[in-house]
Amino acid sequence: MEGGVALLLLLIIVVVATVIVVAMYLTGGAIMFGSRGEKRDTGERPEHKKVTAPHLEHTDFGKRD
Repeated sequence: MEGGVALLLLLIIVVVATVIVVAMYLTGGAIMFGSRGEKRDTGERPEHKKVTAPHLEHTDFGKRD
């Protein structure tokens, strides 16, 4: 009797693990190949101004003698 219950639990664990593995495989494939048809904008990126501010230029760490 105990052997049959152990085999049944082992079968349930194998089935659940198989379902999880297949779901992860299919989801990963859908994520990797989902944006294949879309083309990204290849335009130039905007240039930003150089950031200069007194609180960003402060480089004194600690007390100097």
